[in-house]
Amino acid sequence: MINKTYHQPDSQRGIALLEALIAILLFSLGVLGMAGFQAASIKAQDEAKKRADAAFVANQIVGDMWSVPKEQLATCAGTFSKGSSGCGNAPWGERIEQTLPGGQAAVVINNTQVTVTLTWRTPGIDEEHRYVHMANVSRN
Repeated sequence: MINKTYHQPDSQRGIALLEALIAILLFSLGVLGMAGFQAASIKAQDEAKKRADAAFVANQIVGDMWSVPKEQLATCAGTFSKGSSGCGNAPWGERIEQTLPGGQAAVVINNTQVTVTLTWRTPGIDEEHRYVHMANVSRN
């Protein structure tokens, strides 16, 4: 029986370890990239939820205006935030604060055209967000 031992040259020693380290590095970069995509996705989802919540609050405000007599509609205009009430003592400020922390609503009425502008800031982000809702509150 012939016993042949394979002897690697010194220049080839440790190549398997180097290949393993490179593979681990590439895998780690891939995992970090996926974590970044996940964080961006969560941020976008949170922003979409806030916009949907703002649309819901704006619709509630316009809905409250429909219950006010036509002659008193102009009294619904103004700026509303935490602690303030809207038309007919509707708890607009409380709704805004519960839905959009630190939020504020500005209601502008021009004849029967109503514009509700909601603004808020996401905690940790210095950017102000704005949602504008326009409706026509006219009665025959």
